[in-house]
Amino acid sequence: MTPRHRRGYGGVPGREHEPPGRGSQPTPPPAKRRLYERTGVTEYWVVDPAIDVVRVYRRAEAGFARPIELSREAGDVLTTPLLPGLELPLSRIFEG
Repeated sequence: MTPRHRRGYGGVPGREHEPPGRGSQPTPPPAKRRLYERTGVTEYWVVDPAIDVVRVYRRAEAGFARPIELSREAGDVLTTPLLPGLELPLSRIFEG
């Protein structure tokens, strides 16, 4: 049993979202991508508020595929097959 299971929740999230913290890089470090691949995460979003961009990493056969880059400037809308019906315009994510 992992510590995660002992704390009362378990399983692998299908999607992981992680906004960059202070001093964070706009792309996930290789070690973090490998961790998510090992633990079965199927989709990973990196939000970069400095340039109003969301990078979506989706699982392919051999790990995460090249990210899909969505931007507020292009009028992109974030969707995911993991949450059917979700349509989140980047203009709403980066309001203000």
